[in-house]
Amino acid sequence: MAFQLRSKDGCVIKRNDKDIFGSDSVEIKIEQLDEKEMTFIAAASTEDEDRSKDIIHQSGWDLSNFRKNPVVPLNHNYYSLPVARSVRTWVSKTKGSKLMFKPKFDPDDDNAKATFNKYKNGFLTSFSVGFIPHDVKYRDEENWWNSGREFFQYLK
Repeated sequence: MAFQLRSKDGCVIKRNDKDIFGSDSVEIKIEQLDEKEMTFIAAASTEDEDRSKDIIHQSGWDLSNFRKNPVVPLNHNYYSLPVARSVRTWVSKTKGSKLMFKPKFDPDDDNAKATFNKYKNGFLTSFSVGFIPHDVKYRDEENWWNSGREFFQYLK
């Protein structure tokens, strides 16, 4: 489900006067887990239809702004310290189109360590991405409320 991100006081979070959206991700499979380095590889987003019938086309990612400061906040909380940073972010075409990333969790932060362990132990099983949509269409213009949206181009 793509949704507007909101701060703790309920205000919509904006960047350059545009709403920032988040989207639920499908359940992920963690690969190449490294406990010593506190890293793994996972899909942050796929082209699978989510529970609100939204689809994010992975070819539309513009990661240039994200790569300037590739932080991973917990639960889209942009007002708190991040729990990890992405040491690598890319769109994979070999395993189906997916936005892949390799988060490195902060070993000196108890919240980051706890979050890493939640993923490692299977208590957290998905990710959600935040983005600013630039090209979005309803999947069914006549039934837009129930049809979901397709996102074609966005800034992470």
